[in-house]
Amino acid sequence: MKNAKIKKINIQTNCGGYTCRFESNYPEKGYTVTVPNLKGVVTFGSNLVEAKKMVKEAIELHCQVESKFVPKSSKKKDHLLRQWA
Repeated sequence: MKNAKIKKINIQTNCGGYTCRFESNYPEKGYTVTVPNLKGVVTFGSNLVEAKKMVKEAIELHCQVESKFVPKSSKKKDHLLRQWA
């Protein structure tokens, strides 16, 4: 994408910190956000503040969904669950 600016920002969530990739949607406004360490986590925000909020919610939802598929005997603490992603 021509003239797109990419920022890598660490986002802190209830399930830990994740480096997120914010790509500006030039010439339109807004950001598309991906989380390289969490396959399939992609979101959008019309500005940087909204994009940060949206990706935080997406990461937390991903962690909740993934933890439901981990056998109960494997559940330790949230920080260990992040290693599954």
